[in-house]
Amino acid sequence: MRVSWLVVQYAFDRLLDIAGEKFAVIRQESDLFLGTALTIIGVFSFQSAKYCDGNATDYLSCTRPSTYYYYGGFEIFLIIAGVFLVMIWFIKKRA
Repeated sequence: MRVSWLVVQYAFDRLLDIAGEKFAVIRQESDLFLGTALTIIGVFSFQSAKYCDGNATDYLSCTRPSTYYYYGGFEIFLIIAGVFLVMIWFIKKRA
């Protein structure tokens, strides 16, 4: 019983050490992680059932499709903010 408790305690301590190391990397590179998260959230908020040229659309029925038909203002903001943060991360790495 004591040996199994020591194994569980060692495994838990090791997992906390690994999580601490990973969290330090995420905190250090927060621009990259936050920018990537915002970009992915914005891109996957695609709404193909929105109206285009006055007709309910599927993906190919617009005469002049644009991202403004398929993405709302908030999703466009998320994509722009995410790409901006990723670009800041690249600039910081080059400097």
